[in-house]
Amino acid sequence: MKKLKLIFSLVLIFTVCFLPAEPKKPEKEKAKNQKLKFIEPTIHNLQINCIDFDGSIYFIDNFTLSKKDVQTGKICFLLNSDFIYSEILANGKLLYLLSHTTNGPYDFEPDLGQKLYTRILATCYVYEIAFDKITDLPDTIDICFKYHLKTPRKAAMFKPQNDILQMNGMDFWYPRHPLKDTNLYLTVKTTDVMSFSLNGKAVNYSMLDKYTKEYIVNIKDAYAAPATIIFRQKAKVAQPGEQLIRNQ
Repeated sequence: MKKLKLIFSLVLIFTVCFLPAEPKKPEKEKAKNQKLKFIEPTIHNLQINCIDFDGSIYFIDNFTLSKKDVQTGKICFLLNSDFIYSEILANGKLLYLLSHTTNGPYDFEPDLGQKLYTRILATCYVYEIAFDKITDLPDTIDICFKYHLKTPRKAAMFKPQNDILQMNGMDFWYPRHPLKDTNLYLTVKTTDVMSFSLNGKAVNYSMLDKYTKEYIVNIKDAYAAPATIIFRQKAKVAQPGEQLIRNQ
């Protein structure tokens, strides 16, 4: 089991690719008075890879944007501050992400309003996708964004309690529009020691091999009541002569 978990871990790590090459800086900045515009993907596919709570949980987010949207605003998204991103690509080419920390609720399109903005500010980062040579982009832009939750037991918000890790939709566990519904195709892969549920309900899974589960679900994620995901880790059972030491 330990050997298979190690193999599973290595596959995930190489998939995520943590050491991206230095992307090219954008040649021109958009007008400073232009508002930040939230992503509105035409296609949104998210994969989550979870081994257990003693290592990282990896996210690979693939979504498609239209060139028209990119041309009309500074494209941005929100992501919980517990996450660390490794790279973002557009049609296979590396990009920069710009972090915004001095915005107000009315610097976005549409406006967020003070109440929602205050909640977001307390839990999230605002990232702008810095495109280079927008005029040279194709009509559709395929984005691949890779990020992870490093050592869940040490996270500030997404921290497991009693072997349960819950990620509430209002805390932005994936990039989504805060004021519009999102059609999300979600794939979750876990080891056999983990289980996954969506909005408090179990999700059917298939076994890819003896130790790997795969959950696939297509949801319409309502902005007013965004989806909550839950991972549960099975309690470890001591073998004869073995003493279990639980993480605190």
